[in-house]
Amino acid sequence: MKKKLICAVIIGIFLTSALTGCIDDTEKERKDLAEYQTIIDMAGREVLIPRNISRVIDISDGFTASIMYHLGVQDKLVGLGSRNLHYIDRYDYTTTSGENYSYENGMNPVTCLYPQLKDLPAVGQYGVAINYETVASLNPDIVIVRVGYCSLNTDEYGEEQDITRAIDTLESLDIPLVILYGPPALTNPTIDNVRTEIQIIGQIFNQRNQSRILA
Repeated sequence: MKKKLICAVIIGIFLTSALTGCIDDTEKERKDLAEYQTIIDMAGREVLIPRNISRVIDISDGFTASIMYHLGVQDKLVGLGSRNLHYIDRYDYTTTSGENYSYENGMNPVTCLYPQLKDLPAVGQYGVAINYETVASLNPDIVIVRVGYCSLNTDEYGEEQDITRAIDTLESLDIPLVILYGPPALTNPTIDNVRTEIQIIGQIFNQRNQSRILA
């Protein structure tokens, strides 16, 4: 009789523990769904990203920043992929009639729209690999890279394997990484590719409808 009672108690404890574990797993799954979402980037990767993003590094030549400006989330940017958006250009040249002409305040369109970009640190520059220490120090919630631009351009940085190595290193930082492919990275680029980029950026910031309008 005592043995049966002991067995019943042990089974009861086991079932209670199992049920508690199931409840805990369910609660965790619900929490994960509330705090995170999964998107598929242009490399076909499933990327788990926070639903509420406040710190973004944009490794492109202004494309991603431009779309973020359109979506009204440009203030989430904390780092850029190159110093290109910092530059304010001036050109002096002689016209065909022999007159001297100066053009001032030339800049990337998104820098004109959002001058605060000039104050953000760049994690790379022309012909130089990404500074991964700077990337990590900025503590981003997400890094968005556009292959074909900045340090992810074979014309500026190196061979295809160098770009693959750069992406692998970024992934090793354990920061959500979303990969886009700009026209220079594609054999036969079309406007549909750009539309896909815009839609993915809209999904990242939970603004699919706004991004569809833009695309």
